[in-house]
Amino acid sequence: MLQPLLRRGVLTGCVAFLTNLFILSAFSFADSPTPKLKIALVQIDDLLEAPNEGLLAGFSQRIISLAEIDAEYIMAPGQRDIHLFNANIVDATFPDIGSEAASNVLYTDEVVFVDRYIFTLTGAKPFTDVSQLAGKRLGLVNSWAYGDNIESSTDIKITRVVSLTLAVKMMNRERLDAVIATVPIVTSITKTLNVPMLSYSPKHPVQTLGMTYRLHSSEQGQILKKKLDKAIRVFRDTTELSDYGIY
Repeated sequence: MLQPLLRRGVLTGCVAFLTNLFILSAFSFADSPTPKLKIALVQIDDLLEAPNEGLLAGFSQRIISLAEIDAEYIMAPGQRDIHLFNANIVDATFPDIGSEAASNVLYTDEVVFVDRYIFTLTGAKPFTDVSQLAGKRLGLVNSWAYGDNIESSTDIKITRVVSLTLAVKMMNRERLDAVIATVPIVTSITKTLNVPMLSYSPKHPVQTLGMTYRLHSSEQGQILKKKLDKAIRVFRDTTELSDYGIY
């Protein structure tokens, strides 16, 4: 009689021990939530003003939600996003145009593609190529990237401005001859300022930008890329991007 009782006691004790271990493990996981993904958002006039303000901000929030990622955002004006990324303070930056080909950097699939055009005053003959800007006064927004062929040009009279809104005001005061921007932003700004829409040549975009997330080339970065790429595909399949003048 003693042997069965002992075996029963040992079995009961083992069950109790495993049950307690399971409970403790559950509490341990509950007390150690997955760290939030830190994303530096590049502050772009009229497109991304704050984590919940601007067309691109809304796009990013939707993608992060589809990827089921818990994210924390840091606004990064100018080139601060690159500093935060290189210092490993953030896990990702958005938007990035995939300009840096480096072994320690990963890029997701493109979220959107955006065409830029040369805009000039209403009624003026539109520019169709950057070469036509030689000797002209061109307004470039500080926080935007345009490429070396434009930014380093010695033929163009470049004026740096803090926002595209200011550039449009300067154009209407005949202090600038042209700006380079996208149709949705220019349309929005001219409506807000109650001025005529600027002239441009719809068949002649001068730049096409593919906007992505920049990630670290690490095991975590590879995992994030897979999640974000999948979410981006769903986002692009379910969003009428043409409604926003992009694709």
